[in-house]
Amino acid sequence: MIFHLSVHKTKFKAEVSISGSKSESNRLLILKQLHRALEIENVSDSDDSKYLEKALKTSDGIH
Repeated sequence: MIFHLSVHKTKFKAEVSISGSKSESNRLLILKQLHRALEIENVSDSDDSKYLEKALKTSDGIH
């Protein structure tokens, strides 16, 4: 898994490679919800990660 982070108010850009496990994916999905500039590639295709990603995209959370 690779994710890119850039912050608009300060000049900061990073690329980090991680294993792409379900746990790492879920943590990064939550972090992305807090920091919209974060780009995540290769998110785990586990059911947990899919449900979390869907829940975070809805306006009122999990259904």
